[in-house]
Amino acid sequence: MLTPLKILFTLAVIGAVLYGYRVLERAGKERGRRVGAEARRRTPRQGGGGHAAPSQAAPAAGDDAAVADLEPCATCGAYVVADQQRNCGRAGCPYPG
Repeated sequence: MLTPLKILFTLAVIGAVLYGYRVLERAGKERGRRVGAEARRRTPRQGGGGHAAPSQAAPAAGDDAAVADLEPCATCGAYVVADQQRNCGRAGCPYPG
């Protein structure tokens, strides 16, 4: 038999589950924001193992004219612009400069 106490208990359980879901979603989004901010803070602004000159910053988003082909360095494995390789300073680097 369906009593008012059973209905009230069922509604309380449903409310608790929905509240718990909201709390977990909020915590997950906050954790994602913190992890993303930490990753952005730790990521170097220019990589490439010293192959690219500092003046060769990444092109602005939407700048299709500045797209370049990349090749992996045979020594260190860093991807470098195909026609602008520079010596990274490691022993056996195949690039001059």
